[in-house]
Amino acid sequence: MIRLWTVVLCFVAAAAWAQERPAAPSDYRQTAAVLAHYPAVADMQLDSPAFHTAEPTLTSQQALADFLLALARDSRQAKVASIGRSAQGRDIPIVYLTAEGLADPAEIRRLGRPVIWLIGQQHGNEPAGG
Repeated sequence: MIRLWTVVLCFVAAAAWAQERPAAPSDYRQTAAVLAHYPAVADMQLDSPAFHTAEPTLTSQQALADFLLALARDSRQAKVASIGRSAQGRDIPIVYLTAEGLADPAEIRRLGRPVIWLIGQQHGNEPAGG
């Protein structure tokens, strides 16, 4: 009898989990508590590799690289480079965004403007940054 209840509970839990999960990353909706602190930005479309696939999964290294290269190709202000390699030997990308399209830190510093440093998906198991 215990085995039967264990199977039933597992089935119910799996069904509940499947209902809570969005079909695609773009279907995900923040909770009311999060939206109260971070409301949606009107008239702004957010683009990310996660929104280009129907599978709710983390963005792969290759998908991220392709996305960043396309961003740099399509924008005069964006430049992509590598700040080194990971322990697995993969490039660690850095994106420079300046009105002048600069990618040299010394040249950017000489502009005399504030520099903003943003890090996304610092830890590979945190999908929000991907």
